[in-house]
Amino acid sequence: MFEIELTVNGIFEEPASQILTDAGAEGCAIYAESEPLSEDEIWDDMNFDLPEGMCKVVGYINSKNIDKTIDEIKNRIDEFKNFGIDFSDYAIDVREIVDINWAEEHKKYYQTVYINDIAVVPSWDDEAIKNNKDKKMIILEPGAAFGTGLHETTKICMNYLNNYVKQGDIVYDIGCGSGILAILASILKAESVIATDIDDVAVSAAKKNIALNDISNISVQKGDLLSVFDKKADVIAANIIAPILRNMIPLTKQFLKNKSVLILSGILADQADDISKVLTDNKFKILNTVTEGDWTGIAAENEE
Repeated sequence: MFEIELTVNGIFEEPASQILTDAGAEGCAIYAESEPLSEDEIWDDMNFDLPEGMCKVVGYINSKNIDKTIDEIKNRIDEFKNFGIDFSDYAIDVREIVDINWAEEHKKYYQTVYINDIAVVPSWDDEAIKNNKDKKMIILEPGAAFGTGLHETTKICMNYLNNYVKQGDIVYDIGCGSGILAILASILKAESVIATDIDDVAVSAAKKNIALNDISNISVQKGDLLSVFDKKADVIAANIIAPILRNMIPLTKQFLKNKSVLILSGILADQADDISKVLTDNKFKILNTVTEGDWTGIAAENEE
């Protein structure tokens, strides 16, 4: 077993998590420079001092050829430049670990997350599940795919869904990751939800999380962006990086009813004006723009 540690700019923590997951990590722990580690954690023998704005993303990988795995990780980092994500200064550290049970180890790093009246509860925390039944509770097995409720982009989308999803709506979740947004849409009494992702790990994770929440009105399908849809939705949510959103926006028109809502997140703050212009150029009315940290979300209404 190898511990792979990526030190990256904090705004790229989720792409870094995806890269480690694709390389075989069962889950990832993320540490920001503002989060000192206690002495009983796995870093207790290290001088843990991150530069400002950086974070560490750590995964545990079984690999028979660790050099090849590291080369694959570096190649994936380079590929992300095609999507406007340039990791620039990053570091990879590798340590061989003996007798670590990652399935149990990663549970240390996830606690219940509260987003207004929504509670995102780890599946193994029976006490939290019992104590949050009065909330819009999402039970999640975090770590296998994007969307644990911890990241600003996910929180933005969840707040938008809370505001715009109505009983009886048809909702599409594009790039569903863990399935957290699709599950919330169902809890908000959407009539039906279709969740899509191009990644097999995400599709599997979303199906597992949907089952944990005992939900039957969500269909999870593997597919690229809008390729699996054939009806018009009341709400479409997409938590994807801005270059992909930019090209996707015109394509959403054929899958949105008049006055329906498009929710976009995964947009770096300095990309928001460009995405807003693409929306207005395609006859969307901007309903709301919100920024959390380095990330911006936009909710827009289809005017056709």
